[in-house]
Amino acid sequence: LTCAALCGPPAYGKRVIPPYREACEPHLLAQIRAVRPKVVVALGEVAGRSTTGLRPPAEGQWYDLYQGRAKAHIPAQVIVTSSIKAMFEDDASKRNKARATAWKHLQMVMRKLEVKDEHPF
Repeated sequence: LTCAALCGPPAYGKRVIPPYREACEPHLLAQIRAVRPKVVVALGEVAGRSTTGLRPPAEGQWYDLYQGRAKAHIPAQVIVTSSIKAMFEDDASKRNKARATAWKHLQMVMRKLEVKDEHPF
């Protein structure tokens, strides 16, 4: 678990602006290289842009890590899902929709990783 804006993120509720993302990108890339994941789950559009290089990446689609940028190849797949903010939205219908979407995407991750039990809890 990491963040697209590791270097002095803005105050809660503020949008992560490109200079924060760009300053943090080498650190994020180093973390990903150290962990060598098979799958990266990007929570929200900002995380999706940071890991795919695409603007905006579509939710529920598989991407190669950094496929939209000329980066050293890291053999990992990225799926973008709902943001943390959306999953804790005050409006119950929006919150429930975001959580259901994230659960559907996590099930896609489990299938890709060949996790047998789709109900781990």
